[in-house]
Amino acid sequence: THGDTYAAAVAFQGIQKLASQLILNLEKTKIAIIGATGIIGKALALQLAPVVGEGLILIGRNQTRLQKLQSWVGGSPRISTDKDGGKILGEAEIVVMVTSSPAALLMGEYLKMGAVVYDVSQPRNTTPLLARERPDILIVDGANVSVPAGIKFWWMSLRPHVTFACMAETMMQALESDLANHVGEIDPKFLKETLRRAKVHGFNHAPFTSFGRTITIGQKD
Repeated sequence: THGDTYAAAVAFQGIQKLASQLILNLEKTKIAIIGATGIIGKALALQLAPVVGEGLILIGRNQTRLQKLQSWVGGSPRISTDKDGGKILGEAEIVVMVTSSPAALLMGEYLKMGAVVYDVSQPRNTTPLLARERPDILIVDGANVSVPAGIKFWWMSLRPHVTFACMAETMMQALESDLANHVGEIDPKFLKETLRRAKVHGFNHAPFTSFGRTITIGQKD
């Protein structure tokens, strides 16, 4: 497995939790996905489109792929090939980073005042410098998962008992004795299955952190 299925599922849960703690109505919230045509981006767009509708902004490098994604997910999302600038990104209250770039991509120049950035990408697409340059925004470590008590493993520089969603998916596959191949495009049915497994085995979205520091939503320093 590439682990992206549970990453997309738990990222959606994280966005819902963020919106709730920020007292935002998702149906009226503008959410931008940067890297929308990637494996995780497409699955996340499919989950968000029915809820967010025209407030969903899909950002990627290829206009043709964006248009196909726009048609596929429904809900009338807007599209843009701007990855770090332009008015369309500046409208978003929540910006989700899901690119495969090995370097930090997001610049603060066009981010909306008080925006929240939920960075799922590994390597991450945000840096502490961005947080220092824009102290009004909140950068959240995305798709981190709390593991059940009793599971011991290499922590990958994360907080104790927390792992990346992709690793959590691998653990759940082992716990289920699932020998099937789960690579390629994300199957919506398997996405729901990862959520079932997480509930059964005790995996949950980890408490919010920013660059590894525990945060309370609303406190950006």
